[in-house]
Formats: sequence, C-alpha cells, structure tokens
Amino acid sequence: MTNYASKTDFNKIYCECYWGRFPLIDHNGYNQNPEKEICDNRNAFAIEYKLKKSISYVIKGCRAIKNIFNHTLDEIARQGAYVDHIEYYDTGYSVICVTSHHCSDEIEKIWIKYGFHKIPPIYSIGQTSFAMELFYGRKF
Repeated sequence: MTNYASKTDFNKIYCECYWGRFPLIDHNGYNQNPEKEICDNRNAFAIEYKLKKSISYVIKGCRAIKNIFNHTLDEIARQGAYVDHIEYYDTGYSVICVTSHHCSDEIEKIWIKYGFHKIPPIYSIGQTSFAMELFYGRKF
C-alpha cells in the first residue's frame, strides 16, 4: 500500500489518476491517508458506472469523444470555472470525465449547463465533484 488508490477496492483503476497517485507517506515521512468517505465514494462510483479502466490523461482511440470533452472543458473555462485535475474512465461502452473543485453556486451552474452533473465528492470533502458520460457503443 503506497498510494491513495491502494485504499480503495479499485487500485488498478485509480492508481493512474491524480488523486490515486498521492503517496501514503509524504516527503517528510508523515502518514497521510485519504478520507474514508472519499474512498467509499470512489468505490461506489466505480461500481455504479462499471468502470473498466482509467484512461489517465489521454483518451486513446476515441477522437470524437476527446474533441467533445476538450471543447466542453474549454467552454467551461471561458465561462470562468476552474478546470483542473480531470480524470477519464472507460466503462467498455462510454467514457466518463470527472473533476472536483471548490466552487460557488454560480460556478456549479456553469458545469451543469455544459452537461456535467454533481456526484458525491471523490477528491476531497468540501469540494463539489462533477461527472459527464459520453457513449461510444452499446451497453451489454
């Protein structure tokens, strides 16, 4: 157990994302564990969306989906929302984009306006997490 991802039931999925790579022991030798609620929410998220794998920071083989996400995230940023620490996951029939931020009600409305919906926090308690799913095939 060396990183935050190892504290979830889905280490193989989360070990490549920004959150999942945080070390359990920081550079000063102090223990730092992720919040249990966040790990529980990440477990529930993986189960609910039937995540197969993290796509890390590059969406390979899905150029149209990548373009849609990039265009959408660019528009959200132009509207004044902070866009960072984006995570992508493949379900086998869709790609899910998630992000988490401290944001006001007005900024929340921007994310929702562009097709994201709120999910339980998966980065840090007190931050709002958003997800958007784009389908590329049939669900079996």
